[in-house]
Amino acid sequence: MPEHRPLGRHTWIDVTLVAVGVLAVFAVDLVSDIPVGVSAGYAMFILIGMLVERVALILWTGAASLVLLATASLADPHSATFTLTGGNFVFNRSAQALGIVLVVILAVVGVRRREALARRASTLSSSVHELEYTTQELRDEQARLVALAESMPVPVWLSDASSTINYISEGMRTYLGTAPRDRAEWLAVVHPHDRSNLVDVLDQALPAGQSYEIEARLRRHDGAYRAHLIRTTPLAQAVPASMGTQHQWWSTATDIEELRQSQRDAAQLAREHLDTLESIDDGVITYTSDLHFAYVNPAAARMFGTGPAELVGRHVWEVYPHVRTSEVGDAFDSVRRTGQPVHLTQHATTIDKWFELTISSAPAGFTTYLKDVTEIREMSQRLERANRLESVGSLTGGIAHDFNNLLTVIIGGAEALAEEDLTEPAEQMRAMIAEAADRGSNLIRALLAFARRQTLHPEPTDIADALAALRPLLDRTLGGAVTVRLDIAEDLPPVMVDRGKLDNAMLNLAINARDAMVDGGVVRVTAARVAHGGERHICDVDLPAGDYVRVSVTDTGIGIGPEALPRLFEPFYTTKPTGGGSGLGLAMAWGFASQSGGTLTVDSEPGRGSEFALYLPVAGAEPRTVVPPVDAVPATGSGTVLLVEDDELVRGYTATRLASLGYDVLEAADGRRALEILDTTDDVALLLTDMVMPGGMSGQELAHEARARRPRLPVLCVSGYTDNVLAADGRIDPDAELLTKPYTVHQLAERVARLVSQEGSVE
Repeated sequence: MPEHRPLGRHTWIDVTLVAVGVLAVFAVDLVSDIPVGVSAGYAMFILIGMLVERVALILWTGAASLVLLATASLADPHSATFTLTGGNFVFNRSAQALGIVLVVILAVVGVRRREALARRASTLSSSVHELEYTTQELRDEQARLVALAESMPVPVWLSDASSTINYISEGMRTYLGTAPRDRAEWLAVVHPHDRSNLVDVLDQALPAGQSYEIEARLRRHDGAYRAHLIRTTPLAQAVPASMGTQHQWWSTATDIEELRQSQRDAAQLAREHLDTLESIDDGVITYTSDLHFAYVNPAAARMFGTGPAELVGRHVWEVYPHVRTSEVGDAFDSVRRTGQPVHLTQHATTIDKWFELTISSAPAGFTTYLKDVTEIREMSQRLERANRLESVGSLTGGIAHDFNNLLTVIIGGAEALAEEDLTEPAEQMRAMIAEAADRGSNLIRALLAFARRQTLHPEPTDIADALAALRPLLDRTLGGAVTVRLDIAEDLPPVMVDRGKLDNAMLNLAINARDAMVDGGVVRVTAARVAHGGERHICDVDLPAGDYVRVSVTDTGIGIGPEALPRLFEPFYTTKPTGGGSGLGLAMAWGFASQSGGTLTVDSEPGRGSEFALYLPVAGAEPRTVVPPVDAVPATGSGTVLLVEDDELVRGYTATRLASLGYDVLEAADGRRALEILDTTDDVALLLTDMVMPGGMSGQELAHEARARRPRLPVLCVSGYTDNVLAADGRIDPDAELLTKPYTVHQLAERVARLVSQEGSVE
């Protein structure tokens, strides 16, 4: 039910209209000679319904009035208390009905109009209240935003579409040292190079009411320009734009100078890192998580014999399908599963190279570090072979020294027995002893040659003449099934070698070539000058740079397998059948070449023959000629000989032989005792000393000390181990006479007699 409302101005307008309708009905009643007030009474009831705003009452009253008029007219129109002429009866009744309908319509319209006005007033009142509430909310929100802006450590400001700044935070005032209020003042704190870009963004965003974000350099209070990220967001409109409200923008400026500097530093570091990766000799490859090439540095591309562009983007298994089932594929699986790096060494069969790989996880996939260790492995193997040969050589030299001491006594004993009147069986036994000792001596010389401890007498030697002179011996030794061909370059320079040892090395190489050709063949001997720059690939040792004559012996035999090459120059190692060789020929040739300042190399494959090449240094000095004495040397002599030998057996034998030759012998077991004797004895005519002795003083040191005391004292050095007498290359010390063990009594007698007779007695 509608609530009762007091009558307003609009209500009185409606009452007036209805009253006019009632008066119209009253006038009709007067004109129609109807008793005054009959129709007006009906109209009054309708007016009452309108005043109380009861549309239903109005309608029911109007309907009842019309029914009563119709009933009265139809029941007895002529019995009414008033008289109507027949002609105007219908007209008058119709006029009365129309009057009542008019009053009803006016009344209903008035009520509806009042209700509409009431609704509009209610709506307007609600809108006003809502506007007041929203305005308060906006004030509260703005207060909160201002409080938040004041608490922020970055500049914050509020501006409108015309770039007028309506609010500036205290942080902005402090940071900038100023308080800009309009666009011009705001642009004044922006770096000149950034202003045009900022203006373009403002001109696009502000008219459209859009947010924007831009980087610009702002001038700080100290005058320094620093990079800032400016973010601007428009405030949401709380009231219709038709009410005149403009857009406003909250803006902040975040100092990102340190961030940008860090990014610049990171970019510089990345460039340097990339430059490093591009310049290093080791390979670096990055892969995506699904093993596609992401980056390949130039070194890695060179290792694989391709370009980075040919690999990037392709899958590893697509490019190298055989790797999938190798250790590399397992390594990728392990890194993916555990996250731990995997180190391995892998042989790339397609390019015949060895690599050390480190596969590790990366944020975007995997990283592989590759190092080509092919040359390192080859150098390591060469060094290992060289060290092994050196170790064997050192062992051989040590054995040779002790063995020579024994042979000296054995040979001397056999010679002494030869002076006796022996029976035929005894003489045969003595001869076998002498022959066995001589063969043992030859074996020791071969071992010393391998150990590079043989005594050499190098001199400038014409290779062409030496090979030409050796040709007949080669033809006789190799037999008729083997053809010897010489290919010697013209104008070869002389080489600094021991001619006898050179012939022996060439003969060993030729015999080795003959044995490799079961059915005969061709042995080609070539000689040419080469300039060596120090490359390691030529040999297993560091061959000094310089000029060399390369003398090679090539055969057409069965060749040598790769498994035998590393041990080929070891003594007693042979690829020949049992009984086919001693295994010392190549070892002697290698030792001779190394001791002469060169080397021996081999190039061979099964089924393709072999080539052994001697590298001999070109002579840089005139020949050094050893002139033998022309005077007759007596087999016996006189004088006092100071004998220094640590081996009691050898010392006793030598002292006996010297005494038999007519000399007085003073014996000492070490150098210190020898000096004591020398200091107390004036008539020593010769110092005969072994080279390797205990007590901390070698024979060479003893010789120096003795000559310091007696400059004219002759010294004869005796040794089967010549490291301490010879220089590192095996050449004889020019200040020493050397007698190599084992020696015969005739060699001993000749040397001692010559030295004593040349120098005479020492005063």
